[in-house]
Amino acid sequence: MSERGALGLSAFLGLAALNGVSVLYNIVVGRALGRAPLGTLGAILSAAIFFSSLVSFTGSAASKYASLRKGEGRDPYAIAVPMLLLTLSLGNAVFLASLLLSDKISSILGLAPPMIVLAGVVGALRGSFDSLRLLHLGLWETKRYLVLVLLAVIAFWAVVPIALRGGTALLYPYITMYAVFLAASVTALLRTSSRVDWNILPVLKMSLFAGLGSIVSLLRYSLIPLLLNAVWGSVTAGGYVAASTIIRPFKAVPMLASQVLLPYYSMRAGEGVLKSVHEVEFKELLLPATSILFSLSLPLMGFVTAIIFGPQFSGLDPVSWLISLEVFLYSLNTMLLVMGVSYGRESLLL
Repeated sequence: MSERGALGLSAFLGLAALNGVSVLYNIVVGRALGRAPLGTLGAILSAAIFFSSLVSFTGSAASKYASLRKGEGRDPYAIAVPMLLLTLSLGNAVFLASLLLSDKISSILGLAPPMIVLAGVVGALRGSFDSLRLLHLGLWETKRYLVLVLLAVIAFWAVVPIALRGGTALLYPYITMYAVFLAASVTALLRTSSRVDWNILPVLKMSLFAGLGSIVSLLRYSLIPLLLNAVWGSVTAGGYVAASTIIRPFKAVPMLASQVLLPYYSMRAGEGVLKSVHEVEFKELLLPATSILFSLSLPLMGFVTAIIFGPQFSGLDPVSWLISLEVFLYSLNTMLLVMGVSYGRESLLL
C-alpha cells in the first residue's frame, strides 16, 4: 500500500471509530440517566464537545502549518508536536480538574460523579481521535495510529461499567491516569518548547473558525435538550434517542458524505500547501463546494421529514421540529468546518 493510501485508510478508520464511540456514548448515557432532565445532559455534553473541538482544530491547524514548514525544508516536528502537546496538556488539566471536583460538580448538576467522568473521558477520546486523524501528513505512522485508536476504544468500554454502577472510589484509577498523562505531556512540552517556531499567525486565523464551530456545537448539544425538555415535560433520555431515529435515516447519507469529504479535503489541502495558489486544480475546489451543498440540504431534509412523520407520532410534533433544528445547527457547524479548512489552506499558501 502506498503512503497516501495508508494515510487515507488510517483517517477513515479513525473517523469510523470516532463516530462509533459517539453513538455508543449516546446510547449508554440515555439508558443511564433514565428520566434525568435532558438539559443537564446537554450541559455536560456541551463541555465535552467544546474542549474536544478546540483540541481537534488545533491538531488540524498544526498539521497544515507543519506541512508548510516541511515544504521549506524545516523540521515539521518543531511545530506540530509542541502544539499537539500543548493542547493535550490543557485538555488533561481540564479533565483532571473535573475528576477531582466531580463531587462538587455533581451536587450542582444533580448527577452521579461517574456520569461527569463518562462525559469527560468521551470528550477526551473525541479530541484525541480528531487530532490524530487530522495529523496525517507523515508525522504519525499508520500502525501507531491504529494502536492508539484501539486503546482508546478499550478505555471507553472500561469506563462504561464504572459510569453505570456508580461509586466515587472507582474514580481514583482514572484520576491517577489523567495525572500521569498530564505530567507526561507537560514534561514533553517543556523539552521541545525551545525548538518551536512560534510564528503561527495562519494557525491563529484558522482557530477563529474553530471557536465559531465550537459555539455552534455547544448550542447543538445544550439548546436542543433544553427546548425538548421544556415542550415535552415527561421526556426521558431514552425517549430522545428513540425520537432522534425518526430523522436519522434521512440525514445519515449527507452527514456521512460531509464527514468523509472533510478529512479527505483536509488531506488534499495539506498536500496543496506545497503548491502555489495558481496551481490549484478545479477538482480540489469541488470538495468544499460539495460539502457545503450537502450541508445546505440538511435543514431542508429535516423540515420535510418533520412534516411527513410528525402526525404519525402522537405528541412528538415538537420533538420532530426540534430535531430539525438540530440538523440545521449541524449543517452550520459543517459549513464552518469547511470554511476553516479552506481559509487555513489559503493562509498557509500565502
